[in-house]
Amino acid sequence: QILNQTAVRLLVLAFALGAMACQKTPVASAAGEAPRQATHECRYTVEAPLIDGSAAEPAWQKARPAAFVIPKTWAAPAEPTEARLLWDERNLYIAFQAKDSDLFATLTARDDSIWDEDTVEIFFKTDPTKDAYYEFEWTPLGTVYDSFIGKRNAAKQPLRWNRWTCQGLRSACTVKGTLNNWQDRDEEYTVEVAIPFASLTGGTPSAGATWLCNLARNNYSVHLTNGIEQSSAANLSLVNFHRYEDWALLTFVR
Repeated sequence: QILNQTAVRLLVLAFALGAMACQKTPVASAAGEAPRQATHECRYTVEAPLIDGSAAEPAWQKARPAAFVIPKTWAAPAEPTEARLLWDERNLYIAFQAKDSDLFATLTARDDSIWDEDTVEIFFKTDPTKDAYYEFEWTPLGTVYDSFIGKRNAAKQPLRWNRWTCQGLRSACTVKGTLNNWQDRDEEYTVEVAIPFASLTGGTPSAGATWLCNLARNNYSVHLTNGIEQSSAANLSLVNFHRYEDWALLTFVR
C-alpha cells in the first residue's frame, strides 16, 4: 500500500511538472509586439528636385525610403506606399509612390474634404513640445489640402484650421492608370512636393534638428477586402493619423 501511494504521488508530481513545462513564459511575437517609435532621416540635397510628379531625379536616390504599415497591427499593407524626404535651405521635399489598383479622386477645390478619397499625407510638428502641428494632403488628381492646427480636438470641423495657406507650396502628381474607373485595374500614383520653410514656424531647421512626423495614406479601392486601407510610416497604436504620441522622429541630416 505504501508503494502504491508513493507511485501515485510520483505520477501526480510528474503530471504537474509536465503541465508547468507546457506553460512557457509568454513572449511577444514579432507580429504582436508593440514596435519602437519609428525614425526617419531627411537628408540634405545640393540639387533641388524638379517638382514634376516623376520623382525621377538622382537626388531622390540619396533619400532613405520610409515604408508604410497598418496602424495597430503594424502589418504590411495590401497596396504598399513609399515616401522619401530631402531638404535644403529653402524647402522640405517629399516624394510619395503609392501602388493603387483603383485610382479614386474627384474633388478639385483646395481644402476640400479629400481624405474621403485616395490621399497621401504628411503631418508634422516643427516644435515637438508645442500643441500646434501641420497637415498636408494630396490626391491622385493633384488636389491639395493644407492646414495649421492650433490644438488637436479644439475644433470639430476643419474650417478653423484650413484657412491657413502654405505660401509657395508646390506639388505635382502623375498616375499610371485611369482615374475613377473602378472596373479596370490601375498601377500607382506619384506625388512630389516642396514645402517652403519660410511658411512654417521656426523657419529652416538646422542640421540635427528633430521634428515629429507622420506620413500617411488613405486608400479606397473595390479591390481591397474592406474597401479601404489606411497606412502610415509611423507605428500608430490607434487608427488615428492625428495621434502624435506615436508619430515618427524626423531628423534633418547634412
